[in-house]
Amino acid sequence: MIVTFGATFLGVVASFLLWFGGQWWIKRQRNKKAVRAMMEEIQEEIQLNIALLDQFTKTAPKMLEEGNVPVYIPERMNLAVYNYVVSTGEIRLIDDIRKQRLIRYAAIACETFNKFIDNTELLLAIFLLRRDGLVWSKHRLKGLIETAEDKRKYLEDILNKLQRSEPQKEHK
Repeated sequence: MIVTFGATFLGVVASFLLWFGGQWWIKRQRNKKAVRAMMEEIQEEIQLNIALLDQFTKTAPKMLEEGNVPVYIPERMNLAVYNYVVSTGEIRLIDDIRKQRLIRYAAIACETFNKFIDNTELLLAIFLLRRDGLVWSKHRLKGLIETAEDKRKYLEDILNKLQRSEPQKEHK
């Protein structure tokens, strides 16, 4: 009877350990797949934002030379993936602390550029009501173009670091 009980007990314990280990392994594989997909989406969004900034830096000087001052600037940075990753907490799945920070820095850079565009549009609308407003508007747009070039270089740097950085786990 003790032998039967011992064998049954060991069988139940072994079954539990196998089940628990299998669940752990499945969750780990699912998280790896989610992190891989998330990093691809983030890198694609950064590339898209770089392309938007590049387009803006090429078209805006031509508009200034022609004397066209737009009141609406459509080149806004995309923040959908950043907002989703941060708000859902999935950014915690990334083991590398540096990559987490780089993702947050890219989001902050895009968000500040969008706010700068909003402020620029407001100022352009006000400047164009003045007699000497065209001069001030061109000056503000030149500043926006310089900022766009800086943000593009910054995002390219972040993208390169995300693609080549070695994982570093947080030490507690």
